[in-house]
Amino acid sequence: MTIKNWFQSLRRSTLEKHRTLVLKSDGLPLEYPLTQLNGKDTLTGLFLGRFHVVKFSDTWVSTATRQFQLPSVVQLRRYAEPINLRSTPSLSLENLFKRDGGICQYTSNSLRIGSPNPEVQATIDHVLPRALGGKQCSIGQRCP
Repeated sequence: MTIKNWFQSLRRSTLEKHRTLVLKSDGLPLEYPLTQLNGKDTLTGLFLGRFHVVKFSDTWVSTATRQFQLPSVVQLRRYAEPINLRSTPSLSLENLFKRDGGICQYTSNSLRIGSPNPEVQATIDHVLPRALGGKQCSIGQRCP
């Protein structure tokens, strides 16, 4: 291993191992457990203007032309509420219609909400289950 390769691997590991605490714009922790970024993501956020530095660490990284001191605590310039990815959307006809693009997932027919024609009217469960006397349908086949 050459000295150049060793130095590059040392620099990569420094950026990967470094941790920076992220605070909201009001100075409180972003979430619990505390949000931490690695050195690469921290530098990216600083260059994009997303953070301002509250406290610097003792860690420095170098490029070919410059040296940067990595921060240990940064604060968001603007705060946006995090998206709750665990929430489940409500089961409604409108949400199912949007999710499926107006196409029946069983029969592949195009559907319409509020249509007077029962063959194209969108309902949550327009296919009669086999347990209640319905026929077995394959994809693309019309079911009663």
